[in-house]
Amino acid sequence: MEYKDDEGKVYRVVTNRWDISAFEVSEIYRYRWKIELFFKWMKQHLKVVNLHNHKPEAVWNQIYLAMIAYGLSELIRIETQTGKSNWDIVKLLRIYWHDTWERFLSALHRKPSRTSKGRQKKAKRGRPRKHPKKLKAVQFILK
Repeated sequence: MEYKDDEGKVYRVVTNRWDISAFEVSEIYRYRWKIELFFKWMKQHLKVVNLHNHKPEAVWNQIYLAMIAYGLSELIRIETQTGKSNWDIVKLLRIYWHDTWERFLSALHRKPSRTSKGRQKKAKRGRPRKHPKKLKAVQFILK
């Protein structure tokens, strides 16, 4: 089957469904691709990596709960005008869920106690060398 899109690109699709047109087959794949992109977005932004159950109702419930948590964290981020990511807000909500809203807000707006200087080298343990390390001789062979 062949299908030409609005931009003039020709797509060839191999299928064993002869009861539907090439356009319908391309639309099915386009919708499947949107679903794949949505699950990729969920894994990256909502941290839904593992589904706890594979029954349709359980999957939908987990998606709804993750979307509600994302929406709430987005609302908190917008209302408090913080520079923190949604994931940082959700982490703080998990920590401060039993405290007052004021304590959560103070933790949300707290300045970092230290700035990251990257990975620091650790000091070498043991006593220092008495004699400098001898380097091995290297031979160059030119051809």
